[in-house]
Amino acid sequence: MSGVDGQATSKATRLPLIATGGLVAIVLATLLVEALRRPGSSESGSAGDPPLAPSAEAPNPHLTGGTHSAAPAHPEAAPTIEPGSAEWRELIQSDPASAGSALGQMDSSGARVELLSELMDHWIKAAPGDAANWTLALPRGDFRDDASSQLTLSWAALDPGAAARWVAENGRSAGAALGGLLSKWARSDPEAAAEWTAEIPDPSLSREAAATLAYAWGSSDPRAAARWLASVDDPGKRAAASKTLVQAWSERDPAAAAAWLAANIDDPADRTAAALPVMLAWSERDPLAASKWIASLPDPDLRQQATPIFAEALVAESPEDAVLWARSIEEPSQRRESILNIYEDWLDNDPPSVLAHLRSNLDANAEPELREDLYDLLYEHDPTFRDELLDLYERRATEQ
Repeated sequence: MSGVDGQATSKATRLPLIATGGLVAIVLATLLVEALRRPGSSESGSAGDPPLAPSAEAPNPHLTGGTHSAAPAHPEAAPTIEPGSAEWRELIQSDPASAGSALGQMDSSGARVELLSELMDHWIKAAPGDAANWTLALPRGDFRDDASSQLTLSWAALDPGAAARWVAENGRSAGAALGGLLSKWARSDPEAAAEWTAEIPDPSLSREAAATLAYAWGSSDPRAAARWLASVDDPGKRAAASKTLVQAWSERDPAAAAAWLAANIDDPADRTAAALPVMLAWSERDPLAASKWIASLPDPDLRQQATPIFAEALVAESPEDAVLWARSIEEPSQRRESILNIYEDWLDNDPPSVLAHLRSNLDANAEPELREDLYDLLYEHDPTFRDELLDLYERRATEQ
């Protein structure tokens, strides 16, 4: 392959290597972290989304509180008032919908989320039905996700049952509301939140709610979350929630998370998906313990999945050890890919030590396909050394 093409391949395949089987857990984890008073996910704008939520002229008849009349939701209807000013805070009291539209003119930022939080804290106390209908009438995108998340965070603090009913009734039209609701509810009354997830009639939404709750609950009390999960009868719901629980648990205690997944997740694909985030977290905290865990894994497929993750996570701490671990990967193309990823990161951080390492490890890199890939990598980073390496291998071949 050419130098340019080789580098494109290396970069393009790295993410799937790390995220194979665990993408859903990582996306849900991100949703929950960002729901804690930070900008929400923009997943609701992706292809395959449900139709837009009901307009302001068709309010949800199940909501309670307020007149159920939503003010204009579009930013162009907003007054020219500086968000956060005294005048804007007066507007929160007199016309919260216009205050929200003013926020829609701001760029996405933490400051906008904080102002949305302030708005929703007031609006939910005064008229939750109006706040909810206004949020649903917003165009799909980041701002509606932010508003949905802050709406349910504020509502869950005041009346989690009402917030939960709204999320269940509006399903995916509620955008990021599920994450906001459960991130709050899991800290105040996780048992009640668990009962609610079990009663959601939509199977898909019920599974997503269970997985989201598992992450939120696992972030604060993973053992209690694990006890709840043991009582979940639905296999699909339990599998989805197991992966997000392990994700949250690994951020607190990767050794305990690894022990739990080994004892409680039987399906090989689910176990692999759950193990990858554990491996990433553990490699950063305690590489020696992580390496011992990999070596002890009885499942060869899981061991092969975990090894490149661990090897590439070692680059910053010990790149030579990272290369050694990558060389233990059995599948040839995966082994070469991992070695190249490590060398590429190493070249970005410390080129002289990489060149010294390559000079002293000619035999280890003698495999023809790997040598060609290394030449392509060096073509971009150090063409002079590439020529030197070519000459070294030619002289080695002559001597033999």
